[in-house]
Amino acid sequence: MSLATRITLLILAVVATMLMAGALLVIKNARVSVANELDNDAEVTMQLLSAVFLSSQASGGRTPMDVLVEQLGRIESIRDLNLTINQVGYAAPRMVTISNPHHQGSAPWWFMKMVTPGLRAYHRQFDGAGGTPVEITITPDPRHEIGRVWRDTRTILLLIGTFTAISIVLTWLIVRRALRPVNEISSGLDIIQAGDYKARLPAFDLPELNQLSQKFNHMASVLDRQKTENKALSRRMLQMLEANQRHMAQELHDELGQSITAIKAQAASLTRACPENGAAAGAITDICNHMYSVVRGMMNRLRPVVLDELGLVTAIERLVDGWNSIHENTFTALSINGRFEDLDDDVSIHIYRIVQEALTNIAKHARASNVTILLQRSDDGRISLHIEDDGQGFDPKTRPLGMGLSGMQNRADSCNGSLSLVGRPGRGVKIDLVIPASPET
Repeated sequence: MSLATRITLLILAVVATMLMAGALLVIKNARVSVANELDNDAEVTMQLLSAVFLSSQASGGRTPMDVLVEQLGRIESIRDLNLTINQVGYAAPRMVTISNPHHQGSAPWWFMKMVTPGLRAYHRQFDGAGGTPVEITITPDPRHEIGRVWRDTRTILLLIGTFTAISIVLTWLIVRRALRPVNEISSGLDIIQAGDYKARLPAFDLPELNQLSQKFNHMASVLDRQKTENKALSRRMLQMLEANQRHMAQELHDELGQSITAIKAQAASLTRACPENGAAAGAITDICNHMYSVVRGMMNRLRPVVLDELGLVTAIERLVDGWNSIHENTFTALSINGRFEDLDDDVSIHIYRIVQEALTNIAKHARASNVTILLQRSDDGRISLHIEDDGQGFDPKTRPLGMGLSGMQNRADSCNGSLSLVGRPGRGVKIDLVIPASPET
């Protein structure tokens, strides 16, 4: 759950709690208002009935019961009351029930259930003509009053609901706007994590966020400067490494190679001087030839002579041909397009070493049947190298890169290029190198 959603839900929970409390308070007040109104109506009606009953006793020709029933219909407050008149005779009691036929209420059931108060009946007994007792019972009917209160309360509840809806929308908009700088900071951190240290944050209105932006920008500038320094250091280290290897290869060629040649010459002279030692001299010659073969292999690994003498294209072609001759179960198809004669020596050796390291890794780990190498140089000088195998592959996210792949990345950085590796278990590995037209050296 995002921070904006959490803050919005927290604010809405507080607002909803307050609004709920307000709604409950409104309903409670409505309940009290209904109870008070019904009690007042019942008491006033009882007093009026008492007056009517007493005046009916003085009327001639009609019984108090008849007068009482006639006068009840003229009392307006009876709209919220149910009355029962019980006149007890000698044979059977006489009962007249007058219920309220008006205003049955229009409030919803849930509101009536929450607002309806506890009702109590009002009783009063009078002495009628001839001492016959008359009992009046008033039972409040809350439906009309609840309907009236509902019409007033409905407006308040509608306002509360409208306010809640507006609060939700405004809160979401305000929180999103307020957290927009946080999203920008998060995006900046993602860019930094991806290795692009040129990302910068803008100035923010809030002092705290603006201070955080300044610190972020300072951190990014420091990382960018260190990355540049590390690339320069790595470039210099690789240059020194290649120079040392070239020097060692030259020393092996000049010193050890000449020494082996001298030993072979001495063995030949020994054969001519002492034919009986020909077998021993022949053995010495064979050993010298083997040593020279080993030395040539060492010199080629330290610094491929063909690269200096014939250029990058021929060096890679011979590298692939030699690799195919050794690995009979795997075939490497090579395709080279473009001109590479004027390529810088450092860039040439880095491309050669990347191809060499990729083939070494394929031989050790891939178990591939086919390998494809495509080297191209466009008319504007841009170089692209694509190496792909159909081996067992691996997931770079779950397996740390070894020294070989890290060295390939360092060589790509030294050429100011970019190296990408895509691997999936069971689907081989793809390596792509892109070097711009004018790499920094």
